Amino acid sequence: MINKNQIQCLLIEDSPVDCKLMQSMINPDVKVFTVSSIQEALQKLSEEDIDIIISNLGLPDSYGLNTFSNLYANVPNIPIIVLTALDNEEIAIDAVKGGAQDYILKGDVTKRSLNRSLKYAIERKQIEEQMREAELRYKTVADFTYAWEYWEAPDGTLKYVSPACERITGYPVDQFINTPSFKDEIVHPEDKKIWDQHKTERTNKTINEIQYRIIAKDGSIRWIAHNCNVIQEGDQNLGFRASNRDITQQKQDEDRNQRLQTQLTESQKMETLGTLVGGIAHEFNNLLTSLMGYADICLTKIPSNSQIYSDIQKIKDSADHAKSLVQQMLTFTRQGTQERKIINITKTIESALKIARMSLPSTIEIKKNIDPSGGNILADPAQISQAIINIITNSYQAMKKSGGVLSISLDNVDIDSEYLVKNPSLRKGKYVRIIITDTGTGIEKNIVDRIFDPFFTTRKVGEGTGLGLSVVHGIVMSHGGKITVSSEVNKGTTMIIYLPQVVGHETSRSENGSKEKATKSKEKYRILYVDDEPEIATMVKKMLEMLKYEVCLKNDSNAALNLFKEDPEHFDLIITDQTMPYMTGLQLAQKVMEVRENFPMIIVTGFSEDISKENYKKFGFKDYIAKPFVINDIKLAIERVLQ
Repeated sequence: MINKNQIQCLLIEDSPVDCKLMQSMINPDVKVFTVSSIQEALQKLSEEDIDIIISNLGLPDSYGLNTFSNLYANVPNIPIIVLTALDNEEIAIDAVKGGAQDYILKGDVTKRSLNRSLKYAIERKQIEEQMREAELRYKTVADFTYAWEYWEAPDGTLKYVSPACERITGYPVDQFINTPSFKDEIVHPEDKKIWDQHKTERTNKTINEIQYRIIAKDGSIRWIAHNCNVIQEGDQNLGFRASNRDITQQKQDEDRNQRLQTQLTESQKMETLGTLVGGIAHEFNNLLTSLMGYADICLTKIPSNSQIYSDIQKIKDSADHAKSLVQQMLTFTRQGTQERKIINITKTIESALKIARMSLPSTIEIKKNIDPSGGNILADPAQISQAIINIITNSYQAMKKSGGVLSISLDNVDIDSEYLVKNPSLRKGKYVRIIITDTGTGIEKNIVDRIFDPFFTTRKVGEGTGLGLSVVHGIVMSHGGKITVSSEVNKGTTMIIYLPQVVGHETSRSENGSKEKATKSKEKYRILYVDDEPEIATMVKKMLEMLKYEVCLKNDSNAALNLFKEDPEHFDLIITDQTMPYMTGLQLAQKVMEVRENFPMIIVTGFSEDISKENYKKFGFKDYIAKPFVINDIKLAIERVLQ
């Protein structure tokens, strides 16, 4: 079963170019081995503990469906993803029918689709393995476990009870023989109706099999598969003979497998939702860019003391708020770990509350007691926000039916030696303390210690994955903190998060508020601006001309590249959008660098899986502008590059 920290992938590809491309797309936390033939692949499989295979169907020593069949025959338990050209899709489909986990067409492969295929192939294989193990346990129970047998006379007395009765129920055989009704008394209250109906039907000489629950002597609930036959000799009724098999493990495994399947479905839903949000955010950011940009241009042409100036400023402020909401949405759909930085916890909590408030009904009141001087912490703001929102979501579920009060407070505490006796996982020092309390249904004492376990949930299927609080626990612990919980049924729950303060540091200023020394713009600077959205392109051209730059505008990345190649020395800077047809901004940059190495370029994007504010420099860009932006954003970016 796949259960280790690093997944090992075997990539079978004889084309060096395609092999290098595929390697660059696979997430870095996956270890990739590469070979170029079936013979080399079988050798590598004998040497390494491979978890998943990606194989081209056309290889030097094998072709088509035979390639997959050969691999599958040798390693039937390793998930295989087949890779083929666009014109061989039918062969790939046949491979999937024959046991391949998935197929990828070379012409359509993207980083997201490749890693998503790897992820789902591994998850599907895990579920298949778990189901096989469960089936093996069922067979073992059926073949080697003796059932609880008894013979009941027509008058209700028991003539015989097998020794297995005590192993299954916990009660001795004599208790059933001496008190024949005792077998009725241990039936679970919720299954009494099933049991009574069965007893009525058996008197009518009906052979009947039912499943019901009993409460064993130790208080545990056991599932019983009960089969009862009427015993007759001629016209004489000799009573009933019953066989009772303990199927508790089988029921638990069935429930567990159902939960695993639900988790996989939920994971796929979240992946799809992330893709949808990303697409919407991209389009929405384009609209906001145009709205904020033109508002900014208008403000430069109107006296600042006029009413229309104030009205346009309000439009711009509203658009800026919309920008903030889009960025908060993207925080929870963006993949990959963001860099930690020193942040003010007060602002992070306020931001998380804004997001949570939008999803909470009016029946839930929010009370805040946020210390405005809340300390700084070294953290990933997106993860801290996610932890707070997950706790609030859990509180909402507890107050969903009748409403209630959600209280959140923030203060600073100094952990001393006395406190450490009860909380050894912390260290001495200053901490920020976040307290979130609800007046919901509370948590039973016997499950409080399990609420942070992965996949543990008291909700019905479809109401949650059971991952929310385990994610909170993981985030808090990874930041060197601690989370505690106290709860009382029907009175509510309190969760307290401790996060270590960073003392003596200031949070970084935003670009707009920085006092960075700017290089004076000069008219001789010539800028090539590339964007396939005509409205945005025209607006940015106006902005750049207002900043006294000479601007050449292109709505087509291929046309922009051809223009640059004609005279590479003509331009001083290229500003390009990322998401464009035919050639993305990233691809354009690579082509430009081939012509003029280290040429200054700025990337503009609203949402991209490939490029972000954290990694743009590694692709050769000198600066990064996030949509939506205003004239000052683009001014500062250009000045930083042209210094």
